[in-house]
Amino acid sequence: MERMERRIRAVFLSLASNVGLYALAAFLFMGVLITSPLRWVQDQVENYFSFILIPWGMGLCLLRLIRRQQRPGPAGTDIRALFALLVWIVVPFAYRFGLVYNNINSWCGYAIVFFGIYALLREDTPERRGRMLDWASGAFCVFSLLYGAALLYCAVTVQTFAADQGDYGFGFYKNMFLCGGIHYNTTAMVALSALFMALSGAARRRHAPAKLVHLLAALMMAAVVVLTQSRTARYAMIAALSAGALSVAAGRIRARLPMRLLGGLLAAALTAVICYAGTSLLSDAALEHYMRVENARAGVAMEQPKESRPALVAVAAAEEGGAQAAQPTPEAQPTPEATPLELTARKATDTSFNGRVTIWKSLFAFWRENPKVMLIGNGVGRTGSMIVDGTFAQYLGSITMHNTYLQFIADFGLIGFGLLCVFFLTILVPCLRAFFDAGRRPDGRLSMGMAVVAILITGLMESAPLGELTSMNVVLFFALGILAAPQEEEAPAL
Repeated sequence: MERMERRIRAVFLSLASNVGLYALAAFLFMGVLITSPLRWVQDQVENYFSFILIPWGMGLCLLRLIRRQQRPGPAGTDIRALFALLVWIVVPFAYRFGLVYNNINSWCGYAIVFFGIYALLREDTPERRGRMLDWASGAFCVFSLLYGAALLYCAVTVQTFAADQGDYGFGFYKNMFLCGGIHYNTTAMVALSALFMALSGAARRRHAPAKLVHLLAALMMAAVVVLTQSRTARYAMIAALSAGALSVAAGRIRARLPMRLLGGLLAAALTAVICYAGTSLLSDAALEHYMRVENARAGVAMEQPKESRPALVAVAAAEEGGAQAAQPTPEAQPTPEATPLELTARKATDTSFNGRVTIWKSLFAFWRENPKVMLIGNGVGRTGSMIVDGTFAQYLGSITMHNTYLQFIADFGLIGFGLLCVFFLTILVPCLRAFFDAGRRPDGRLSMGMAVVAILITGLMESAPLGELTSMNVVLFFALGILAAPQEEEAPAL
């Protein structure tokens, strides 16, 4: 009996201290559990966040403190930078705004990603860190297979589930976008993060069947990214894959450094061209499929020449201010004279970035009038209600910056952003080593580096990548923890 108790206790402690398991749990909360189709269990989801996810994450932070106490020696410069940043996030804003709900959530979220995820991985033993990466890559592979299969089924069959549960159903949305129960941009960010986590497993596994399963999961997530029609996530994915191609090519060329870099740049450019063409073909084929199915359902004859029939062009239907995609109403009785639906791909060139430029101009005008706020920050989410007038989300009363770096400055000021930049600078060399250390075997770190590239590029157009316990921020700091850690005596890949 005592032996069984010890085993149960050991299993429980192993699971509770598993950073990869926690990263998946937080990722699923933000990417799946808070979606519109699960709104009917909203109370249970909120309890899961408040009574499981947050206490579990803070427990990981305590575990990190215990391990640091047991291991003498100074903390790394990166850890000190994160500690200074967390102090800045907590102390001045607690004094200015008090213990309000948004502040406490923000403090807990950043403490967890800084210390419960990044620092715990960064300071762990190479063996445990390798096991964490193996476990996380496998778990994200399973998620990608299930999530990708469900969304791709919706794309093929052109249908939506749980459309009456909220703003976004699961599947086909506004004749054009693929949604996972949340906004199509957010769906793309979830898929993009899962893509590189699954890809790291493909690099680490030794057996061909396991590698193929992980590659299949990554390909399914790449297809989902394209079919969401999120241009930001698509271009971020292409950039990250191109960076990976540069690393692989430069590592395989046996020549002097300039020639290796030149070969790597050529491989990166070729990868970018192929990926752009491939994603465009997939997107166009999907839109053609949607048109064919929707017109067949509406009973519209498609035999007449395209130039002889009126066209209804559905373009960007983003809630950020794009035109609403036209779609046949359920009440309309299909008639032979009904106007056929015609879809066109979203244009790559949009100088307004779907209304984002208006938001940024409004933010800069606010800072010109309040330079002190730009320096010290305005608190979590408080600036959005002060600049919303004149933007496409004016009716909502508040708005995010749609740029994670501007959002961080708006929340915590240039001082907080400067501390964040110091942290990134302290780990720049080990992160770059994942791309340029050609002598090391495949171990998943290149995929983690590609994930960092994709997430940071996505941050140019979205606020989520550095937003507390968001799906992207969890994966970002998990990847940084793997990359910044000492790499000697790494545990062998499975």
